[in-house]
Amino acid sequence: QWPDKVVPRDGDVVLIPAEWRILLDVDTNSLRSLEIRGVVLFDETRATTRLTSKQIFIRGGSLLAGSETNPFPGRIEIVITGRKNDETLVFSSNTDAGNKVIAVTGELLLFGAVPNRVRSPLVATAAVNSTVVQVEANAAVGWRVDDEVIITTSDGDLTHTERAKIASISGDSITLKSALKYEHWGSAAPAVSTPLGVADLRSEVILLTRSIVIRGSDEDSWGARVLVSEFTDGTFKRRGRVFLAGVELINCGQADTDRAATSFEFVSAGSTSIISNSSFHDSNGWQLSILSSTNVEVVNNTFASSVKIAIRVSNARHSRLVNNVVVGVLRRAFSVGGLSYVDPTAGLYIPFLPAQANVTVVKTTVIGSSGFGFIMPGHGCDNTDWSIYNNTAIATRYGWLVTPNTSDSGCLHARYFTAIRNVDGIVSRYGVNELRASDLLLADNGHGLSLNTGSEGDKQKITISNSIIYGLALLATPKAYAPENACSYRRAMRLSRFFTSAISSNLENSLFEDVNDINADTAFGGLVTISNLVIANLLQVDNCTNIAIFDSDVNRPDSTPVHVVENIQKVKVDDALLFTFSDPSPSWIGISKCGDSPCTGPLNVLVKDNTGSFLGGIGAAIPNNLGVVDQANCSEIRAWNGFRCNNTAYGLLAFESLEANRRTRLVSPVNFSSPSFTFKNSLNSFMDKWRGPYAGLNRLPRFPSLVRLNSTYNISWTGTVPTDLRFQLQGSASTDYVVISYQYTVTQSVQVSVAGKVVSPTRFVQDVTTDLISAPGTPTYTCGLNRFHAQSRTIEFLVTGDCIVSLKLIDTVQVSLRLDTTVEDFFKTKADVEFIDKMVALLGVTTDRIRIVGIRRGSVIVDFEITAPATAQAQSNNETKAVLQGYVDTITTRAQAGTLGLSAPVLSVSYSMQTQDTSSNSTEAKTPVMVTINNGTVTTNASNPNSNTPIVPISNNSTGVASQASASGLSVGWIVLIAFAGAVLLMLIGATAFYYVKNRSFVREQVKVEPKGGDGKMHVIDLDGHTNDHKSLNHYSVLDTKSLIVLTARQLPFSGPDDEHRISSPELRSRVSFEIPSPELHLPSQVIEEKPYQADQNPPRKRKSLLQQPAPEGLEVNRSMKIEDLEQ
Repeated sequence: QWPDKVVPRDGDVVLIPAEWRILLDVDTNSLRSLEIRGVVLFDETRATTRLTSKQIFIRGGSLLAGSETNPFPGRIEIVITGRKNDETLVFSSNTDAGNKVIAVTGELLLFGAVPNRVRSPLVATAAVNSTVVQVEANAAVGWRVDDEVIITTSDGDLTHTERAKIASISGDSITLKSALKYEHWGSAAPAVSTPLGVADLRSEVILLTRSIVIRGSDEDSWGARVLVSEFTDGTFKRRGRVFLAGVELINCGQADTDRAATSFEFVSAGSTSIISNSSFHDSNGWQLSILSSTNVEVVNNTFASSVKIAIRVSNARHSRLVNNVVVGVLRRAFSVGGLSYVDPTAGLYIPFLPAQANVTVVKTTVIGSSGFGFIMPGHGCDNTDWSIYNNTAIATRYGWLVTPNTSDSGCLHARYFTAIRNVDGIVSRYGVNELRASDLLLADNGHGLSLNTGSEGDKQKITISNSIIYGLALLATPKAYAPENACSYRRAMRLSRFFTSAISSNLENSLFEDVNDINADTAFGGLVTISNLVIANLLQVDNCTNIAIFDSDVNRPDSTPVHVVENIQKVKVDDALLFTFSDPSPSWIGISKCGDSPCTGPLNVLVKDNTGSFLGGIGAAIPNNLGVVDQANCSEIRAWNGFRCNNTAYGLLAFESLEANRRTRLVSPVNFSSPSFTFKNSLNSFMDKWRGPYAGLNRLPRFPSLVRLNSTYNISWTGTVPTDLRFQLQGSASTDYVVISYQYTVTQSVQVSVAGKVVSPTRFVQDVTTDLISAPGTPTYTCGLNRFHAQSRTIEFLVTGDCIVSLKLIDTVQVSLRLDTTVEDFFKTKADVEFIDKMVALLGVTTDRIRIVGIRRGSVIVDFEITAPATAQAQSNNETKAVLQGYVDTITTRAQAGTLGLSAPVLSVSYSMQTQDTSSNSTEAKTPVMVTINNGTVTTNASNPNSNTPIVPISNNSTGVASQASASGLSVGWIVLIAFAGAVLLMLIGATAFYYVKNRSFVREQVKVEPKGGDGKMHVIDLDGHTNDHKSLNHYSVLDTKSLIVLTARQLPFSGPDDEHRISSPELRSRVSFEIPSPELHLPSQVIEEKPYQADQNPPRKRKSLLQQPAPEGLEVNRSMKIEDLEQ
């Protein structure tokens, strides 16, 4: 008995000393607080007992009712009273237990009586207004009249879950006290049974009532809580432990906080807490929280009507959650800065698990959440210890948000999960390089899968395999999709994306963030592989619309990676429903979105079927992008809004600018075309990504383009071509390729690299009409193979499957050496190869930093580039030029001394600096400077070789004339008069020369041809049809066929575009050779002396070379040639 035989009164502060053992055999008054250091037991002889207090602190003692083997036979109600602003309980310097709390640092052991079963699916459909529900045999044994039950939704709408009290029980038939507002589907068996488990679409009846109740009083909408923790009391550690079995917690969990109905906070190893066969419901906050605690088991419990989060497990160890059910998680509405928001929600939320946490989550079901069913980690791909498996989400917005695992090592695996009637079944968007999903059972979801990653990269991977997806699981039950249960939007999966940013996993403090939020760029590249799936029951039926397997998503403006499907088994699938490709939305037009035209990502989507099991044959599916479709091999399927192609000869070429200012410099639209076939693809940059008011251009210049493989393409840009680019051919084999060509508007050189290694250009060829991969000496199909045409500033390069090619404008000096030799002799001795070797040795640079970009006549001009070293490229503009000027000075000095060691003497050197101004990201091109070398002396056209002085060849004589004119003091007038007179004289000389040439005066190239068995004579024939003896060519028509009548004349002027056709005899014309062959040099049919030939223009017909056709078989050709110069 209490001292003085007076029990505590209302508002008393009560302490149970450590030496006391109290039997609670009365209902208490409403206490201010109760601190238990001894033992308090509920009297088992009483039918009901009530304990009421604002606070209960089990400091080091125990509060007991029943035992694990002998549950308490009566009913207990523990009521915790108080308001939100009442005084709080602080039991250590770092632990504020809050108010309206049962704080446990001792023992709370409550064992109530529990029926054998507390859950059962409906075995028959319960109609609207019905008051009877049918459960499985013996499921309701132990249930009682006035017990409260939940009947869960079966149509995917979480608000259609209902509550009722039992009026009567007859066998397996339960009569409710209130009629049902909604239909609840039931049947004798689950809708789907598979090797991966059961997809049960039936409503469940779940018992909430238990014999022991912990209730928070209804004041200020402020709930009660049970806190289990530990603290050091003097020298003694007090560690809390609870065992709740058959306990019902009502109105527990405190709104707008993380103080759950039951919280374990910082409980270390040493004891085990268990919550089993209990129910938590009608909370204004969370229901269960396990934070930085060890050895907690939660088994066979029901958590109903939570706000924001039902269960949180964070940084826990050695704990288990098995066979629990969460029903109904609602959003919390709140405001910040006058703006209204709603929280994301979750049935089970696991933000973080430490390595080797040994936390098990098995057979837990979430039914109805306005946000997420589960936010919990997958497993590391190398982890074979599966501790999270066989869980189910029903009727949620997102069934399972797969979060990273601390042991994932960049690869995350989602496995062993069932999703039924969710908007999105399984979703992910976190920063891993690889995401795997397998052994999944998905039924009747809006999207079964919406799997993405959330980090930048170019080799991302998503693999989906060994799973079963049902579109309409109840297809055999027509009433399930009757008008009142109309279904819409059933998609097996949304095409995956690789986003550049992950979503937040901090659900406690974040505002709502859509997993599929388009306000994030997509990553550069990756591949999605889908294999070994069973896809069933995707047919168009009445009252069900928007049915498809793959959905490209109308809200995705940017890029979609290539998807490859293999070994897909289709069961009751309409092939017209395989895809839904979306067109770009007109709403994307605008300065703050995609600019003047929609973004083009939706038009460049590629799905390949490598086995033919999905498309009915090996092939590909692409959207309705008419400019890229191969009409001969692709057929339109309007239901897809796309095309089915009967081969896999498509790839996705991704490319982007890497410039520092790339987001604020618009280079789109970028136009793709092919010189080989009709192809047109206009590409736009990514959508602007401003979250607030528009503040300026912020668009990523990243472009995915569908391409036909093993083809050549031209790119044209809007504005200046970016100085730093990369290209990747995605979704293709390493043997596939594309050749890309585009023209720069600046004169800098281009450096091509693969995997950080510079790829030297192919050996110089003069004929730019030759295909890159068929050019002489070209290593066929090597990724990064390239050639740069300096005169036209055009780069050509080859990209093979999955290889990344980088192109960057680099600082160079462009040098031209004029050699005293002929082009033919230069190439005959392979002097071009020797030239590079000599320059490499002379300058002490690597081979890739020297390249020949042109060979011209007059005598021979070798145009080549010297690239600044990487260290200089990173320095200032002036430092870079100084390094390059040093190279030129070395060449000039050695040329002056005659010690360059080339195959011919150097007549002159000219050069031009091509450097990048890093401060403005613009190219600085200097006008060429010429240095003339005469008898060991050097003159230059500029005192400062870096000046912008025009190129003027200067000899010693011209310099002398200038000096004499200056010294004599001639007036400007006299100089002008003398110049005019000289011009008139030159005109008279020119007219005379023209008349002379017109009357059969020639400049002749004579080539000696020695036919085997012939007379060995040399015949010189001009193109006007006359020989040097002015006889007609027809006079030679009777010559022996082994004789060769050739060769050349350089005649001024030409009288027609095809002078060789002026040879009248067809027989002779067929026997006349117009080329002396060279295995190393292929010249165009017209060569302009001292002016580079450009492929994109028709050169003036000043002179014509006849070095174009191979010599006839059996002929020996002496290539020595003599040019008789026209006298001045």
